[in-house]
Amino acid sequence: MTIKDWLKTAKKSIDALDAELILLNVKKYSDRSKLLLRENSKLTETEEKEAKNLLSRRKNGEPLAYILGYREFYGRKFFVDRNVLIPRPETEAIVDFVTCECEKNPEDWQIFDIGTGSGCIGVSLFLELSKKNKVDVICSDISNQALEVAEKNYTRLRSGSLANGLSQISFVKSDLTESLEMDLNKSTIIVANLPYVSREWNWLDKEALSYEPQIALFAKQNGLELIYKLISQIKEKNDTRSNLNARTILVLEMDKSQQNEIIEYGRQFGYDTEKISDYVLKIELLKHQR
Repeated sequence: MTIKDWLKTAKKSIDALDAELILLNVKKYSDRSKLLLRENSKLTETEEKEAKNLLSRRKNGEPLAYILGYREFYGRKFFVDRNVLIPRPETEAIVDFVTCECEKNPEDWQIFDIGTGSGCIGVSLFLELSKKNKVDVICSDISNQALEVAEKNYTRLRSGSLANGLSQISFVKSDLTESLEMDLNKSTIIVANLPYVSREWNWLDKEALSYEPQIALFAKQNGLELIYKLISQIKEKNDTRSNLNARTILVLEMDKSQQNEIIEYGRQFGYDTEKISDYVLKIELLKHQR
């Protein structure tokens, strides 16, 4: 069977781009143009067998990222497996905002990526910011398996980076902030893409989500339990700080249906909130009111 024949057949049952990416993976080609240039070349028996297996997995609903073993995020390929969520495009808004904030205000920032998963947020921030700034990034997760994936991604992606040597990144097991040494007397940004999905939402594609780690997806209280808990933990730490000039910024991802509830929850503590996108909020933890 030729490349052209295989793609024609595969595109009848799955998305055309997915079919091309599967065959790229099988052929170890670097870009899709090679499929067109070599469309009349034949697949080997081994390649045909592998392509058939991957096609079957995709037809059964398995996400393409798990089949290929990676997902593009912020211009880089992040390794993913079923121990971590698949990075979503909407999450890139967190990296955009934090990068811009740090570049506008060049301080010695400490950044905590809580619930790091694949490390896509924390590792991207470190690689972007350490080119020009001194920055410490701490990636934490409650899952040992997720931390292994995050560290693997950093090890793979740091090659060729222009980190200044003064910056540091670390990976720590922690349930939210419980095991983190967090000094809010320093300028701090906390980013978090926590579990925020409610099992009660009737618009969920539960079959598609069934492949991803449930612990990283679902939370109680209409999906807001862990977000509220994190806001409360940071509030307690923020209220004990002595350096009133230090800034503490919390950047959260959530479903757009939850934004108003989170804004009201933050406001009851007197915190300033700002909508970054339909899925991302900034909560500025203001100076302690004595």
